[in-house]
Parts: sequence; structure tokens; C-alpha cells
Amino acid sequence: MRLSTKGRYAVMAMVDLAQYSDGDPVSLAE
Repeated sequence: MRLSTKGRYAVMAMVDLAQYSDGDPVSLAE
């Protein structure tokens, strides 16, 4: 699967949110 730079950053951001949220839903405002 090839990702553009923007897509790669989006995936990394989602992974970071998933790790920091500890399974709880995280609002975009936080």
C-alpha cells in the first residue's frame, strides 16, 4: 500500500490518537 506524505502523516496522527486515548473516544477539540 503506497501512501502520499499527507496520507502517511494522517495515519501516524490516527495511531498517536489511538495510543494516547487509551481506548476512550477523543474529541477533535482536545
